[in-house]
Amino acid sequence: MSGEFNQDRSPRILVIEDEEDISGLLNFYLQSQGFEVQIAADGLTGFSNFTAAPPDLLLLDLMLPRMGGMEICGRLKRDERYRDIPIIMLSAKNNEADRILGLEVGADDYVIKPFSLQEVALRIKSQLGKTYKRPADRQAQAPTDIILEYGALLINPLKHEICWKNNSLHLTGLEFKLLYFLASRPDRVLDRQTLLRHIWGHMHDSQTRTVDTHMARLRDKLGEAEKCIETVRGVGFRFNPNFSR
Repeated sequence: MSGEFNQDRSPRILVIEDEEDISGLLNFYLQSQGFEVQIAADGLTGFSNFTAAPPDLLLLDLMLPRMGGMEICGRLKRDERYRDIPIIMLSAKNNEADRILGLEVGADDYVIKPFSLQEVALRIKSQLGKTYKRPADRQAQAPTDIILEYGALLINPLKHEICWKNNSLHLTGLEFKLLYFLASRPDRVLDRQTLLRHIWGHMHDSQTRTVDTHMARLRDKLGEAEKCIETVRGVGFRFNPNFSR
């Protein structure tokens, strides 16, 4: 099944992880990368979710309540209906014996905690195949001439105008583009690389503070309205359409 999913829909990732902080970060980041994500907090629930609606890929924690990751992986890989679905195992166990055991029971990849969210996403894309194209890229041609209104905040791309409580705000062209890109995708978490690619038109070094610097300037100019832009720690930024309520 790897690499054979329908390109007209988002690849679906099942995450079986009992640590809420980790599953929450994975959920936010993978959605920002264009994936559909389902979370299960214990092994038995996750196994049932998998067999009821097989995903395109499984992110599987090793140490789980009710059913361990090794047992889940082994049972799925022994079943010819599921053996071609990639499984990436997540574990805090860093010794060679555990990694080898995970791979021996059928895991397609093994990631050690703590891990980089970007690394996990890259490993997912590698398992799904090189034909993968992010839904975010397919949506890059979204309309750019729609007037957006969120409470007292008005964003008019036709006049290149921002108004907050009927007062005009003066933004640079890049700041306007950054705000409009976020506001036209409300509630969606956008990582820095996505913003760099779509706003600046190319990729920067991963250590750059370009996005953060411009975001800080934009928030400063928005004044009271700066609450419309939320920082999702370790992931990126999100426009909150309900900020003024």
